[in-house]
Amino acid sequence: MSCMFGSLGIIHGRFQPFHNQHLVYLRLAAARSDELLIGITNPERGVNSLDCPDMNRNLPEENPYSYWERFLMLEEVLKSERIKGRIVPFPISEPGHLCHYIPDFGTHYLRVFDEWGEEKVRRLRQLGHNVVVLEEGASKTLTGSHVRTVMRESGAWEELVPVPVARVLVQLEHEANCRSAS
Repeated sequence: MSCMFGSLGIIHGRFQPFHNQHLVYLRLAAARSDELLIGITNPERGVNSLDCPDMNRNLPEENPYSYWERFLMLEEVLKSERIKGRIVPFPISEPGHLCHYIPDFGTHYLRVFDEWGEEKVRRLRQLGHNVVVLEEGASKTLTGSHVRTVMRESGAWEELVPVPVARVLVQLEHEANCRSAS
């Protein structure tokens, strides 16, 4: 009997918004997997990790996009990249709750740039998950915070995100403007 999933890769992130460095991460994991499970962390606004070393990650202005908006971004990227994947909430701030959202098999792929990345690796391994760190020693070259700053300043933000994400963000802005005008 064949396995329903083949090799399952699992990645996660806040994706506020999903940007080009996230795309590199997604592609690295997809190349090692038959299917990807993409977890969206901080799925609920206002429910954040109090033990995250970077408390700025918990501020409302650092998390402007809802779970649904980030889901739309990821869904369009998966279609564009022709990657077989599923998108789920991923409450890494409450590791004991992960069992409600992800299977206990598969390989978690992470890129570790800081103390919080190391903590996530520790948490997942402590739960008994298989974890592979991708591109050890790589440095972060782009952040969601930078993308949002460029967007606020009306800069060339579109080049910082994959094309399908830019389309979703433009549509979300258009819909927000339509709602506020009515």
